This record gives sequence, C-alpha cells and structure tokens, in this order.
Amino acid sequence: MSTPEIRFISEQDDWELFDLEQNATYSKGRGYSKNDVVKTGTPVVLYGRLYTNFELEIDQVDTFVHPIQDSVISAGNEVVVPASGETPEDIARASAVIRPGLILGSDLNIIRPNAKLNPTFLASSLTYGVASKDLMSKSQGNVIVHLKNDDIRSLTVSVPSPVEQTKINSFFRHVDNQINGLKDTAGQLKSLKQTMLVKMFPQDGASVPEIRFEGFTGNWEQTSIEYLADTLTGFPFPSEKFEASGIRLIRGINVKRGYVDDSDANSEFWESSKGIERYLLEENDILLQMDGALIGKSMAKIQKKHLPALLVQRVTRLRSNKDIDQEFLYQAFRLRFLEYIRESKTETAVPHLSLTDIREYPVSIPSYEEQAAIGSYFRQLDKLIELEEAKLAKLTQLKTAFLAKMFV
Repeated sequence: MSTPEIRFISEQDDWELFDLEQNATYSKGRGYSKNDVVKTGTPVVLYGRLYTNFELEIDQVDTFVHPIQDSVISAGNEVVVPASGETPEDIARASAVIRPGLILGSDLNIIRPNAKLNPTFLASSLTYGVASKDLMSKSQGNVIVHLKNDDIRSLTVSVPSPVEQTKINSFFRHVDNQINGLKDTAGQLKSLKQTMLVKMFPQDGASVPEIRFEGFTGNWEQTSIEYLADTLTGFPFPSEKFEASGIRLIRGINVKRGYVDDSDANSEFWESSKGIERYLLEENDILLQMDGALIGKSMAKIQKKHLPALLVQRVTRLRSNKDIDQEFLYQAFRLRFLEYIRESKTETAVPHLSLTDIREYPVSIPSYEEQAAIGSYFRQLDKLIELEEAKLAKLTQLKTAFLAKMFV
C-alpha cells in the first residue's frame, strides 16, 4: 500500500485501503434553507456553508432556525458532503461536524464513520486526497451537479493508524489557527484604515475632518481632480503586435483592487516606447480602470518593480501636481470614488467612465504639509496590511503543499 511523501518521523507503518461501504453508515440532512434563518434559535448547518464559509471542522455556526419536527440532529463526529453544486469541484469537499446538537439541513450527505476512521481525517481525505478526484468523477448533471450517498459509499480511502490520523489532524488544525490569526489581523487593520479614512477626511460638506494631526488648523479647500493632477488615458496598442517581452503594457485587466496584477497569465509587452513616450508610467502613478463592473473599485499605484511600463487605452493615469501629495490623492480616491461614480457612470451593458467623469471628481484638500502627514500615515498602514497579507499568502501556499504531500 502506498504512503504519503511527508510523514511524522515516528510513523512508518503502511497506510491501509478502507472501503467506505464497510466502514461508515449514511443518511441525508432534512429541511431548511437560507430563507428559514432567524437571529436566534437552534444552530443549523446549511449546505451553502460548505461553499461560502468552508471549514474542515464545524464546531461553531452563526446560522439559526426554529426547529421543526423530524429535524436531523448531529450527535457529533459526522462528516457532511454537499449533495449538489454548480461544478464537480464544488461538491468534492467535506467537513467534520464536531459539535453535537447542530441541525443538519437538506442537500447534505451525512457520513458516520466507524471507530477506525477519524471524522476530521476522513473529511480531509475526501477534500484533499485522491478520493476528492473520485468524488468529482461521480458527480452527475449539467447546469447543477449532484452527488448521492451511493456515490460516496463506493469509494475507498487510504488511511493510516488512528494515532497518525490524530497527529495529521492536529498539525493542520495548528496551521489553520495560524492562518485564521493572520486573517483576523489583516481584517482589523483594514477596518482601522476604513475608519480612519472617514475620520481624517471631511464628511457631508464639512470643511474640516473629525481627526487631525497636532498643529494643523484651518478649513480644507473644495476643488476637483482637474486642478490637482495631470490625467491621461492610454494608447490603443493593437493586440496582434503584443510581444512576449519588452516594455510591460498596463491594461484594464492588470488594474485590480489596490494592486497591479503582473502575473504571467495577464502580462503583455511592447517592443519599444519610441514615439509614444508620453504613455510611459512612473512610480506611484495612480491607475483607474475605466470599463467593467468593477470600475470605482479597481484602482492601484504603479510600483518600481512594474517599470518600465506603458499605459493602454481605457485605463486612466493620474499624476499629482507638485503642490499635491500623491499618496494623499490616492487615499482620497479610495475613500469615496465608488460612491461618486455610481451617480455618474454610463448605464450600459458594460459600465464605463469618461476622462471628464474622473476630472470632475470633487476632493477637499488641506495644506501640502497636512496632505503629506495624512499620506504618510496611510502609506504605513497599507504596508502593515501588505505584510500581513504576504504572511497569509505564504502560509496558505505552505499548507497547500503539505496537503498534497501528506495524503494519498
């Protein structure tokens, strides 16, 4: 019998092949949908949770219902698998229900493994092991795919000793706790940033913000972007002449929410900037996407690592005047540009902005010194957020690598 590539040093026994027909019993959840959810009541596991808030172990839930007769109640240590989804990948996942007393709603396949199979380990195997591919292959349907208990019970899974199962569970539980901690920290920093943006910029026609750095007084001046920055839309580069290397082209697809996507999959290049030098970008240039459903949300700053780069049509570049702090201007856009364009965007099949829309965006400004102080504060806050998100991405990648090498 095969064994995984990575194991605990003390565990050397072969893994066994378990027939799920012989090592578990099966049933179905009953009743309830998101329309039955109330603020207080009996906690319920709805099948949608396995998509919107997937957890390998379900212990606490934040959805409640008023119980009805013949509800299926968890005794603890069941494994639930969605019975339907939009794609085979959607339903090739499983969660162990650790806490007893939870209602298990409809469209859930319920597995009750015997003592040889740890529920969390079984859920991991069905989600990350070879059995996950087997689940996908057994799904049926076109628009909506379905999975029955008979499909699950026909599977076999590779299983180590109960001791090794517990060690693997504990290892990934520790990793998940670290990941959740990083998510919480990043979330708290983002919440702080949003709160401070509101408090450090004037609101609702006010001439001063609620919070100011010490030493700054006086009213802010109301103006618009056309007086604060040089604005430029990109050049219409013909796609048939894109190159595999050269000067990077910044297209709408590259401008994401707060960052420039320079991935290989979305990268195109131009041979030379000769004759089109005015479209060359500079570090800290602000970029706004002008088309699509995410206009107003998709904005970013050019970093040194992206250069040299050329601006492509349907992307606007903003470069602040010498008496306007570029970081301050960027944060002013992050604050309420989306709200502004909801009133000014063209209501067509593909929403888009004009350069005039952008130039008329109203902004309140203080003295340059106060702008610089505000810009510096948010620059440091953004760096902290980026640091936590980088840690999170690295740990998530590490977890994925371990999952691939610790299951068979």
